[in-house]
Amino acid sequence: MFIGAAVHLADKGFLANPLLRAWAPQTADRFFIQPPLHAIVLASWLQVAGVSALSVRVFQAALLGLGGFFTSLWSSRLARGGGLLAALLPFLFLTERGARNDALGFALLSLGIALAIDEDSPAKRIMACLALTLAPVAWPATIAYALPMSVALLVRTRHSLIAVAQVLVGGAFGALTWLAAIHFQVATFLADLSWHARVAGISNGDKLGSIAFEFTNGWGLLLCLPFYLLVVWIIGARLGRATRPVRVFCVFLLLGVPINIYLHPVTIHFLADPILAAIGIGLLSTVPSPRIRRLCAFAVLFACIWAKTYQILEFAIQERTPFQTYSRDRLLQMAKEGTPVVDEIAARYLFDYRLPEHALFLNFSQSAEHPWPTSTLQRRPGEIWIVGMGVADRCAGLPKSPRAHLLGHEFLSMPERPWDLQVVR
Repeated sequence: MFIGAAVHLADKGFLANPLLRAWAPQTADRFFIQPPLHAIVLASWLQVAGVSALSVRVFQAALLGLGGFFTSLWSSRLARGGGLLAALLPFLFLTERGARNDALGFALLSLGIALAIDEDSPAKRIMACLALTLAPVAWPATIAYALPMSVALLVRTRHSLIAVAQVLVGGAFGALTWLAAIHFQVATFLADLSWHARVAGISNGDKLGSIAFEFTNGWGLLLCLPFYLLVVWIIGARLGRATRPVRVFCVFLLLGVPINIYLHPVTIHFLADPILAAIGIGLLSTVPSPRIRRLCAFAVLFACIWAKTYQILEFAIQERTPFQTYSRDRLLQMAKEGTPVVDEIAARYLFDYRLPEHALFLNFSQSAEHPWPTSTLQRRPGEIWIVGMGVADRCAGLPKSPRAHLLGHEFLSMPERPWDLQVVR
């Protein structure tokens, strides 16, 4: 969804994503189902570096690095400590998201928080509110934290009308940037965005179940519970030792967590977790004993890594060779024999993100309410599916990859060769 729009903009000069046309027909000539800032920024990079899997990975790594740098800034400004450890958080929590819009949104949010905490000049106030306004334009889920932090910034500057005006100017610049990104087509953008929110959103009645799933699925509770217990204990024990301005900003930032859980529970582990960790790391410097401070910092790092044990195991034991069943040349030839329907594995390894114009994206190739195919019987005449072996875990009719093993243990939820490509025609 995210790379396709940027590649189309870089190649064709206008924002659209025809790969999604079977699911959302409007995307054939416009891409407003997501805020377009990420696609525009990525397209600008692709015009310089070229369209390839390597250039996309470099772009994403740079954004994670910027997000880490800005996170270390605001975390260390809470109580002058923890900068290096905080800089690792985006890599630990966001790398598994791939080339989505998350990294750009998180970097902008972290920049806004860092400037808001240390607003001591007109430029910082303007840039803080600008970054906080643009963060949701890149990743909508960040509004859960951008909104409370914007309010905190207004509360802090309330005694000076000039300072308040500077904050509002930053917000106005952000709004103008958003309007320019959608070519001032406000009604069309809101209609497409609300359509996407309606078909992809979680109803209020299902949110409790979704939240419970995020914490209990698989090893969820076992992996996440130590992290939450440790971070919440550190924040509860040390927040009172911070200065009053820091306490105010932390409270407003923590208000974003329940908003995040309510608005978009599936992003808890990618957005709420690094923010909670950064607050905890920053407050560690209020611990008077250097030895205890180092032990707590090590414990936070270990808890973060422990929370990502499953992803680390995936990286360590899964085979990442895409062309075992079929050769690359054979797959490219088969793609010409009909309408290629590909997943993210084929898009990256087979086509290097330069897909044929008539291709479709498997993950969004069905109806609006049920975009994922659940069976090969849903393949349309003339379609040729070229997908990774891991798709079989959620689509009946495909041969499943053997399960991954480590030290004699079989991981039933982890395919051994998800990157190997298979064909359905």
